[in-house]
Amino acid sequence: MNAILAAVMITAMSVLVYTDAVAQSPSAPTLGEMKSAAEQQANQEKQATKETVQTEKAKAQQAVTDEKQKSKNMVERNKSKANAKAAEQQQRAKDQAAQKQAKAERMAAEQKRKAAGKTQSQVDQTMQKASDQSDAAMGKVDSKVDSLLGK
Repeated sequence: MNAILAAVMITAMSVLVYTDAVAQSPSAPTLGEMKSAAEQQANQEKQATKETVQTEKAKAQQAVTDEKQKSKNMVERNKSKANAKAAEQQQRAKDQAAQKQAKAERMAAEQKRKAAGKTQSQVDQTMQKASDQSDAAMGKVDSKVDSLLGK
């Protein structure tokens, strides 16, 4: 009986060891599992592609926005330069006009002064002549009065 019991024990042990070994060894995947794994991998790749496309699209949109902003900034800088140049030219024109006007006023004042000087000189000469003639006439009158009075 011991021998039978030992044989049964050995047989049971070998069945248990075999079952344990089979349970621990990886089993070959079934067709459904392989299909599911392939679909999952395809979905992951599809999602990764979508994310890459979205990232690239966002980068492209940002690049376009940046270029638009650069263009706007360049236009504004050019506009500012043009306005500054126009303002400078206007100021230069105003300054030149003011200088010409000041020169014309100085020339007019000089001509007026010269004319006044000539006129005054002529008036002085005329006054001197009149004074001389008046003195001469008074001298004649005095001499006639003196001769009449008998001096």
